[in-house]
Amino acid sequence: LYLIFNSLNDHFLPIHIFFNNNFFYFKTVPWYYHLQWIFYTTPLPHILLFLLGLFFILKRFFFRLIKIEKNISYHDLWRGNKEAIDFIVILFLFVPLLFLIDSKKVSYGGWRHFFFIFPFIIIIICYSLYRIKIFIYKKKKIYFFTTFLILLTPSFLWMIKNHPYQDFYFNLLINHKNIKNKFEVDYFGTSGKPALEYILDNNNNNNLLVYSPNTLDLNLSLQLINKTRRKRISIKGKESEADFIINNYYDWRGKLKPDEYVFSKDFNLFYELKIDDLVINSIYKRRSFK
Repeated sequence: LYLIFNSLNDHFLPIHIFFNNNFFYFKTVPWYYHLQWIFYTTPLPHILLFLLGLFFILKRFFFRLIKIEKNISYHDLWRGNKEAIDFIVILFLFVPLLFLIDSKKVSYGGWRHFFFIFPFIIIIICYSLYRIKIFIYKKKKIYFFTTFLILLTPSFLWMIKNHPYQDFYFNLLINHKNIKNKFEVDYFGTSGKPALEYILDNNNNNNLLVYSPNTLDLNLSLQLINKTRRKRISIKGKESEADFIINNYYDWRGKLKPDEYVFSKDFNLFYELKIDDLVINSIYKRRSFK
């Protein structure tokens, strides 16, 4: 882990990250940036179960620590392999998060550098469910599994409904109208291919000129489209050369915030790609284009 983060620190890409209505150079992002991403993009039931499980584990560890005595195994920090695993999980979860305190660590959009800690979050959630089963449901397994399914079902259905945009999930703790004041969400450029396909599907012209004011790489998105269809599209470098503008509200150059994009009056809004109430991509069409 230490070697990985040190390797990331050798990167010198001129990337800026939008956070809380400001741009930060990628090595000066506030340490709590990733924590907010984790907090807002984790389902609320998962957060509550995680906090409950964390409380139980830390409480047990604390009381074992203050009672520990030499040569008395009963007062060890953990008893058996299962409790030892709980202790290791806590270390694997919190040691990487301590790196966030160093503002010079490399950061890109979202919490992609810390996705590997999510399994440890899940383990703590499972421990919380285990405690609930023991103290509430006891031997009534049917009630326990019913509760488990109730917790999973909303997220499961949301992912099915919004596939392939699962990485645009935000929980109820943040209003969708305020997300763009805090984050740039389409950091993987997921909406690029669907935007190009929408233009292709709704226009018969064989020479579609497309431009993006963002750092969205439309040339990469174009490679994901059928070879025959992609020949109908040309990617342009200027608004004045294009008949369509694709805006995914993401700019790692740090020039334009999500609410600062203004286009020529020659263009009208043609289509908006929404996830719930969050607009992740807007397509504009030149008025004179037939």
